[in-house]
Formats: sequence, C-alpha cells, structure tokens
Amino acid sequence: MIDVSATIVAKSDQINAADIADPITVEILDVRLKSGDDQPVEIEITNYKPWRPCKSMRRLLARMWGTDASRWIGQRITLYHEASVSWAGQPVGGIRVSAMSGIDGDQNIRLPAKRGKYETHSIARIDTPAEPTMTIAELAEAHGLTVEQITAWHEAAGRKPDREYQPARVAALGEWLGKDPANVVTVRGS
Repeated sequence: MIDVSATIVAKSDQINAADIADPITVEILDVRLKSGDDQPVEIEITNYKPWRPCKSMRRLLARMWGTDASRWIGQRITLYHEASVSWAGQPVGGIRVSAMSGIDGDQNIRLPAKRGKYETHSIARIDTPAEPTMTIAELAEAHGLTVEQITAWHEAAGRKPDREYQPARVAALGEWLGKDPANVVTVRGS
C-alpha cells in the first residue's frame, strides 16, 4: 500500500476537517484554554496536531464528560469530517464526534446548531480499552535518555510532558531520534 495521507494534510497548527479522510479514534492527552480566541479550547490528541473543537463540539464534550476538562484527559474519542458543516452561511466542512469512551452506552444528544435550531448528535460508546501506555521514565529508558532530558525537550517545545505515552508516540520519538544524530543532541541538550 502507498499511503498518500501525509501529502494532503493542510498546513496549519491544528487538525482540520480536510485532514480527516476516514474517521480517527484518538486519546486525549491534554486540554488547554486560550483566552481571547475564537477557538478557546485546544485538545492535544494522539498522533495528530491539536484539535480545536467548535462551540457545538465543546458543548457535546461538556455534556458527556462534564465541564472539568482535566477529566477528559485519557478519554478516547472518534472524530470524523462532516461535509455539511457551514461557516458564514457557506458549507466548509468541520470536525464532529461520532464515538466516545467513558459514557453509559450510545447517546443521542440535541444541541443548538444555529439560533433557534437544534441538531441531534448520535454518539456511540467506545468499549475498547486504550492501548497500554509507557511512563516518562520508561520512555527515557527505552531511548537511552533521562527523564530530565525529555522534560527539558518538552518544555523547550512549549508543552508539558505527557503523564503517559501511547505506543505510537513512543515509536514516533524513536523514529525521529533515529533519523538524524542531531535530534538526539537536541533532546540531550549537549
């Protein structure tokens, strides 16, 4: 198979609807608030750029998991491209949620879509457990690094270290380190 998905990704600092050809199931790694922004919630997810959900999807997440977004971390979610989503009256496509972990069975949730109009969102329950994770200490040991080096590397990138690492992220770090010896120097700081 020759996978061309990496060649069609939009140049952006976030995942866009156009980046999702098929539904993706991801784990939430972190949630940040960005004040004064029209996309005030940024959700870091496994294997993709951060997701900045629209207001409808923020309402859905809050309804299903509560308004304390720190409790969303570790949950799994399936995102898909919904072509009918409009902005300024034009269909532009958007990211929607079709399945979530941590809910009691499948749900149908009615949420405001536009002034005076509601839409029903059908959400399936994700029953499969998340992949086994690795602690930062285990990640450091697997790559011949120290916890301090990985922490400093994360901080230099402007983010805090993950509490746990998915196998895909561990593999991606290993692949990145192996591509160029300078990458190891970057992490080690020497």
